[in-house]
Formats: sequence, C-alpha cells, structure tokens
Amino acid sequence: MATALGTASSVSADTATLPDAADDVSNSSIDIGEVTINNKDRGLVVTIQTLGLSEQKAGGTQVWIDTRQARMGPEFTMVGSTGPETDYYLWRTKGWKIVGSFPPPCALSMRVDYSADTVRWRTGPDCLGDYSRIRVSTEATFSHTDFAPAEHKFGPWVSRG
Repeated sequence: MATALGTASSVSADTATLPDAADDVSNSSIDIGEVTINNKDRGLVVTIQTLGLSEQKAGGTQVWIDTRQARMGPEFTMVGSTGPETDYYLWRTKGWKIVGSFPPPCALSMRVDYSADTVRWRTGPDCLGDYSRIRVSTEATFSHTDFAPAEHKFGPWVSRG
C-alpha cells in the first residue's frame, strides 16, 4: 500500500527538495543525498543528488511519479542505468509495477554527471498527461537499494507552475 509523507493538503510551490539520510546504505552502493523536483509547465525535472556515483558503480535510478491522488500508487516511472552510454525509459505503471509493452512516446532525457554526483531526469510537457501536481518516490541501486523518501512512499505534492 502506498503511503504519502505529509498530507493531501501539503501542496508546495513548483519546486521541492526531499532530503535523504547520508550513509543509510552500504558504502558499496549509490547513496541518495537529496532529490530536487522542478514541476514546470515546460516539463518535469527530477535531480537525484548522490554520494559516490561513478562509472564503476553502473547501477540504476528509478523515479516513480504519482499524478492522481485518487488512484493508489504511481502512474509512471522513469528507469535508467547510471553507467556510461545507457538506455532509459518512461513507463506507465499500476500498483508499483510497469504495465504495457511500449513506453509512451514523448521527450525524455536522463543525464548522469559523475563529477557532480547527480542524475537528472527531464520530461517534456506532454509526457505525463493532463495533471496539475505530482509527487515522486525515488530509488538508486548498485549492490543495495537506497530510497527517497522511503520504499513505496512519496514526498509532498508539487504543483505544476
């Protein structure tokens, strides 16, 4: 069962930051430091600040995106590797599982910056359908998985602006 941190009335401006405890996973893993969400009219940008991102730790990141409060769980997920020359996708989801055989067509990018320890996801304005706000749950995996804010839990609602 999905649980939100905060309440339905915890709608924030079009930008939010989710802090995550440092060193809450093994040193051999990709540790999430914080997640920044920018939910603009021109698209969604989610930046995952990590501790210890490197080409040698070719793990992955995943961003679960909830666009409808009335429906349990996320409607979309962005999935990609943190290794060089990687593939990445946006998928429709239901109940924390990917559904369908093809990702929806839309403008999507993922940029891994090893020197800044960041993974930046960007969607075009048409990727997530008609929505007024979103909330996210993220994970980073190498040998262990780190979650922000926590596994199958969302941060606060972030308005589209």
